Amino acid sequence: MGNGPMNKIAQDPSDLVTVALSLVAEAAVAIRESEEQSALALLRERDIANEIKEELVRAELRAERTEEMLRLAEAQIEQMLAAAEQADKELEDLRSQLAAEVAGIQTIIEAIRTQLPTKAGRPNR
Repeated sequence: MGNGPMNKIAQDPSDLVTVALSLVAEAAVAIRESEEQSALALLRERDIANEIKEELVRAELRAERTEEMLRLAEAQIEQMLAAAEQADKELEDLRSQLAAEVAGIQTIIEAIRTQLPTKAGRPNR
């Protein structure tokens, strides 16, 4: 057989084993580093996901409070509108009563005028 590199490796199997073990060790180190980097990246992603979840919970609580405040405000507006309508009705009733009282007073004044004697021969209205 020839004296090529394959013959040299084949003739010294301990070198081949050493090279193979060295390659396996390098691959193991690379795999371990990759796993560590992946684990760190996963931890960072979990932290980010947890922060996002917490922010979403806070946003949901704010939205619920806002909705409750909106419901309360709407209820207050409805109460105020009902009170305004009632006040308007009462005001209209008072206007009607006042108009009736004024008409009654005018009738009394006219009755009194017709009963008073005339001055200087002028008849009262």
